[in-house]
Amino acid sequence: MRVTCGSAFRGVLPQSYPAALRLPALIKLAGIDRGTQFPSDSAISPYGQVLDSLRGKCTNSRAELGDMSVGTQEMLADMGDPNSLLDILKMVDSVASTDLVMDCTDIFVILVVG
Repeated sequence: MRVTCGSAFRGVLPQSYPAALRLPALIKLAGIDRGTQFPSDSAISPYGQVLDSLRGKCTNSRAELGDMSVGTQEMLADMGDPNSLLDILKMVDSVASTDLVMDCTDIFVILVVG
């Protein structure tokens, strides 16, 4: 089963499911990049900062941004261009306009098809 950062299963996951499936997106993203289920606060902090910045630029939720960053990471890795999830989010943040709040999906697409 593929685990994403989305909230599609919120409220329907049994308590017996791994805690990692019920964690906020930024913790999941940090955990994926760090290779651990429970990253430290210092490892999580940069994800919170970039997601906070994107909140003012993107209409997408944190979970959606997390899902898109995971998908983008997988596609870039398949093309021989590995990037951390944090680096991908930072790239999106650097491209997203501060003057216009938008759906940032197209930015993720551009990162892949460039």
